[in-house]
Amino acid sequence: MQLAYVESEAQWRPYRPQCREAALVAAALGAPRGSARVAALGPLPGQAAQLWIRLSGQALLRRTVEFAQSQPTVVACVTGVVKAVVADVFVQHYVEGMHEIDTRRTMAFGLFGVAYLGVAQSIIYCRVLPSLFPAVGTFARLGWREKLLHFAGQRAVIAQVMSDVLFVTPCFYYPAFYACISLAMPVPAAHDIPARIAKEMPATVSFWGPVQLVNYGFLPVWCRLPFMAATGLVWLGVLSMWRGADERRQRS
Repeated sequence: MQLAYVESEAQWRPYRPQCREAALVAAALGAPRGSARVAALGPLPGQAAQLWIRLSGQALLRRTVEFAQSQPTVVACVTGVVKAVVADVFVQHYVEGMHEIDTRRTMAFGLFGVAYLGVAQSIIYCRVLPSLFPAVGTFARLGWREKLLHFAGQRAVIAQVMSDVLFVTPCFYYPAFYACISLAMPVPAAHDIPARIAKEMPATVSFWGPVQLVNYGFLPVWCRLPFMAATGLVWLGVLSMWRGADERRQRS
């Protein structure tokens, strides 16, 4: 017995012959209020089963998007800690060839994932920067032709990318990273950290500059942190390799 729903009569009407009484042809993942026809069916016919699968995916995607929009901090914390831990474990095991995972180092990366990539970034990227550059949100919703002619939006995107990469990253991202990593492994002395950050900034700008142009120029506000989580997995792997190399040099 399967429960299913469709959001409009136009979707279920073509399948009436295949579904006998055909009150229903698609998945029951929670119908929008007042728009569903719900019934109990036996095994769905082939064509209706395909629609069932398709609409199930659409409903699941809709729920995921709604949750990301309503709970950006929770999503950021979960994705932040997962990507930080996965990146460090991958680097330790497959890149550095360590037979035993340094759990203290991995936990430090996880702490950074929750504290900064989760809580701090949700405030910075979902509240502070959108309030400082409101034109960016409007620009991201425009079509390609409108973007080409929206010069104020283009300037706002470039200004936000520069503020992020040249101010937020060296002043907040790296200090938070070194503070968390210092709990598990040696880091440069406090007076040497600015020089280390300056040394790492060219690679940072080369990676995050293009990423944030796409992020701010084409994605809605709620999608920015998930996008950064996906791309940041690669960057955290780079940071893990750098810190592992530093640790090996200090031991030798």
